Amino acid sequence: MATRIKSKTAAERALDVLPKISLVFSGVSLCSMTLLVASGVIARRVFNIGIPFAIEYAEYLMPIMVAWGAVAVMAENSHVNVDIVVKRFSKNAQNWTFLVGYIIGLWYLILLTRTLYATAAMNVALGTISLYPTRTQFGYVQYVMAAGLTLFCLQLVIEIIKKAVTIYLSHVNKAGGTKT
Repeated sequence: MATRIKSKTAAERALDVLPKISLVFSGVSLCSMTLLVASGVIARRVFNIGIPFAIEYAEYLMPIMVAWGAVAVMAENSHVNVDIVVKRFSKNAQNWTFLVGYIIGLWYLILLTRTLYATAAMNVALGTISLYPTRTQFGYVQYVMAAGLTLFCLQLVIEIIKKAVTIYLSHVNKAGGTKT
């Protein structure tokens, strides 16, 4: 007998869009960073010509890549966690531990994101520039990183909702006598 593959609902497909967008953006950042560093090294070693912006922009891309990539990592449940401790808990205690951790993390991330947006706005208004020869304005780079953190906040909200629904359904099933 052939097994039937369960197709995703429209809501599940919509929730998958955010991690996919962030993964693409993070991947583009990683590839760009690699190309910038490699071209800078090759230009300097082979042609004895430096590319002034190569290392600078690669440095900017690192935190951008991490901020945007965190969304995809969170969605895949691949984030770093304390498995050594949490695996010893019951399934219900694990769910509650992660839910509380997500809520605390969301609070901190909102604070960090808000501060980064304010810093970016201030740097754009003041025209703050890098100390590199290219004299890049910091604010615009910080806005891109803050956008990644905003998506990470949204993904955390999604994970909080998923975890809360899991806990709720677990309690409903226990009350009804069914096993989860």
